[in-house]
Amino acid sequence: QGRLGRMQVTAVADLPVAAHFDSPPDLHTGMEVRGTWGPVSAATRAAYRSLADRDGSGSTRGAWALGGGLSIGPVAADVAYSFGAVFGDERFISLTIRW
Repeated sequence: QGRLGRMQVTAVADLPVAAHFDSPPDLHTGMEVRGTWGPVSAATRAAYRSLADRDGSGSTRGAWALGGGLSIGPVAADVAYSFGAVFGDERFISLTIRW
């Protein structure tokens, strides 16, 4: 996590390893760039997951996701799009109100 001018940049990664050693690890990684201007905050996000098959074949199917969000005071809206994960392309939309 760090700053790039007025923007905050966050990068994360993890590597879960299966209990069965004949399956490959499943890589998850993501990045968010966020800017704040007074009570308004906006972010863009990108992520990748290797989706390792647990059948012992050693194969993986990569999945990418892109998204963004906007928050104004207690109201936040987010949208994400996942490309061909398991069941095809998926879209996620959320609206959050904090009080």
